[in-house]
Amino acid sequence: MEPSAPTDLPARADAPALQPGWADKSTELLKRKPIYRRTWFIRSVVAAVVIALVAGGIAGLFLYRWHRQQQAELAGQRRSVEAFTRSAAFAAFTREADAQIIATLNFTSLRPELIGGLLPEIAAAEKSRHQVPWPLELPPVPVSASTQPARVRAAALAATDLLAGRGFTFDQARTTEARRTFLRLLTPHARTFLAENTGSAFPALFLDRRMQDIALGAYASRAGGSVADAERIFAFYALVGPSMWNELQARPGVSP
Repeated sequence: MEPSAPTDLPARADAPALQPGWADKSTELLKRKPIYRRTWFIRSVVAAVVIALVAGGIAGLFLYRWHRQQQAELAGQRRSVEAFTRSAAFAAFTREADAQIIATLNFTSLRPELIGGLLPEIAAAEKSRHQVPWPLELPPVPVSASTQPARVRAAALAATDLLAGRGFTFDQARTTEARRTFLRLLTPHARTFLAENTGSAFPALFLDRRMQDIALGAYASRAGGSVADAERIFAFYALVGPSMWNELQARPGVSP
């Protein structure tokens, strides 16, 4: 059996003496700080936050100025629309629209079967209740009434009230289509106005509801009406007008 190495050896005389607390210091050397406590990491985070704040402030200022410019541009376009509603071109539009609305009302009373078929649910309900079809309850309107805005409004709203009494709903979809129809009729006259007034412009008319309200309100106010009245009138025109124009196209030489 081999002898084991001695475990108790005398210290060498030339070996340096250990300082008190040497074990604690060696333990500290073995410990490493977490990354979030290191100086370089803290400085990097602070720098990134400062950069983000500065970039956000610049972007916010840019967006604020851009928003102000857009609002100023829209305000200028709305003033142009207001000028348009006081022009001869807009007056020509109102005369044309009134004439077409009267023609639509008369076409409805003259072609009750065709127009009644546009709303099959209402037609079925009328039949089950033994009611007279609603187009037959609309009296013809003299063509001369088209020159009197109050009579146009009264006749058109009488038709819409009759439809509402039959269960027809002027919902959001109908209102949207009414505005589209109004703008389609308005567009040629708006082009005439813009051609004569090169300093005016309102390209956002088809998108900005407030601009549309200005034009709709100007149309309705001639007879003491409201924007809602104009929407209902043009909702009726959007419902019946296409059938009228299809009929007229099939019979050349006949005007509404």
